Amino acid sequence: MLNRRSIAVALIVLAAAACRLVPHVPNVTPIIAVGVFGGAYLRNTFWAFVVVFVSMFVSDLVLGLHSTMFFVYTSLFLAIFAGSIVKDKSGFLPLLTVTCASSTVFFVWTNFGVWLVEGLYPKTLSGLLLCYGAAIPFYVTQLIGDAFFISLLFAVFLVFEKLYFLQQPRYVMRNAS
Repeated sequence: MLNRRSIAVALIVLAAAACRLVPHVPNVTPIIAVGVFGGAYLRNTFWAFVVVFVSMFVSDLVLGLHSTMFFVYTSLFLAIFAGSIVKDKSGFLPLLTVTCASSTVFFVWTNFGVWLVEGLYPKTLSGLLLCYGAAIPFYVTQLIGDAFFISLLFAVFLVFEKLYFLQQPRYVMRNAS
């Protein structure tokens, strides 16, 4: 059963997923942030998957279904899993590591999917390398966007948890020495 804290996390995830529906810089969306945050803050991993996938799927229904959804959703699955690993860690370094790893996995896997199913590039090694090369500018903006949104979601919830629940936050950002 969901408690007040889990409902607050779910609402933050839904709001972040809804951000995909507003105009934005290409690849600067909270997809990875939603996964990492949901995995880190929803105590029950099952609910993390349900809330994150449902919110993403609803936004995909509005934006339009696409041929690379399998690759996006499996990347999202890994981001949720990474978030669930970092949920019991504190400090900046584990969150930074998960952010960079999740962004990189998303970039590599989804662009492989574009190469494999879209027909934009020849099905050769050079075609795959062309696909990755063309996507590098998007990776840079994605990494910046992921870092921004992950920081924002974690910070918003820390403030919310501190003010609303009047307790010590579970995930305390402190100097990673």
